[in-house]
Amino acid sequence: DDADATTVNSRISFQVPEDGIYTWVVNSYEAGVGSYELRVDAAAPDYSRFSAGPSDPEGKYALVVGINDYPGSGSDLTGPTQDADLVAQALIESYGFDPQNVILLKDGEATRPNIANGIVSHLGKAGPDGVAVFFYSGHGTRVGENIGYLDTEADGQDDGLYVYGYGQGSSVLLDEELGYLLSQLRGQTFVAVDACFSGTISRAAGAQAK
Repeated sequence: DDADATTVNSRISFQVPEDGIYTWVVNSYEAGVGSYELRVDAAAPDYSRFSAGPSDPEGKYALVVGINDYPGSGSDLTGPTQDADLVAQALIESYGFDPQNVILLKDGEATRPNIANGIVSHLGKAGPDGVAVFFYSGHGTRVGENIGYLDTEADGQDDGLYVYGYGQGSSVLLDEELGYLLSQLRGQTFVAVDACFSGTISRAAGAQAK
């Protein structure tokens, strides 16, 4: 794409389709000649759907997470997104949840920030007489050391949810982090985690655990 008509400079604008790791390969007409400028503009994440709608002290709210398609191809699963759909359907049809109060996060939407904001902003709408449900189906993981500060695991290894992300910093939600987030909720809280290493996944925030 010609930047202007008076030079041979080019401009390429590309909007990345999703968060991730991208490699830019830059060449010139003659090898080793010329310069280029790379500019990245980041849009602020939109968490508005988690706070949309009214807060009902007696309401029922659910955050349902399922991940089949992880980045790359080596960690994919078959089943979790179907599990998430079935759980959401059951909550609505059998347990009287308002459809607008059941938020589904599947595959690329099931990131650390989205899950954390979904718990705090969406499940946080449930008042003392309300109900908050968190369901997760996907990979669990053991990180090999104690890296959190809220608890010390007896076996010396933190467990966590292996969510959608790139690298440990963005793809692991530690058990104690999840326990702390859930401990901030006021309503009756039900947690179901279908993942490896999930035995203490919501109980690792010490006295603050739900």
